[in-house]
Amino acid sequence: MLPTMSRLITALTTVAVLTGCGLLVPPRACTDAGCESAVTFLLPVDLEVNVAYEVEACVDELCERATLAVPLPEDGPFTGVTVDAITLQTDTDSIMLSLGNREMADDHRVRVTVSIDDEAIAEGEADVAFERNQPNGPGCEPVCWFAEVEV
Repeated sequence: MLPTMSRLITALTTVAVLTGCGLLVPPRACTDAGCESAVTFLLPVDLEVNVAYEVEACVDELCERATLAVPLPEDGPFTGVTVDAITLQTDTDSIMLSLGNREMADDHRVRVTVSIDDEAIAEGEADVAFERNQPNGPGCEPVCWFAEVEV
């Protein structure tokens, strides 16, 4: 039987080796913040309330279309409206396409067209690299991907 000091040194050495190998890691505390992957298009036009905008926003071959109109304010200022996966914001003159929990690593082709009465007022496309985000910290779910494009 090893003397007490030898057992202590052996135990500490074992803990150090296991910790260094990542085999003895305390559980990670993750928060519950959620997120969705998305691309935001910053438009070169002033979006207004009480106008119906026809929007088509695409990432690669995934395209969403919607007609969005921010209503006139009744109980306070309205700055945006969402229809399905597309959000229009008049305060930032932007269109956001929500991509849910899609994995968006690597480069992707994005495009947007914004029209009024079938006449395009803003359109553009670009190849973008989405940025990875983990709102609850490393090792915690979810993982979301974001891109911002000036049109």
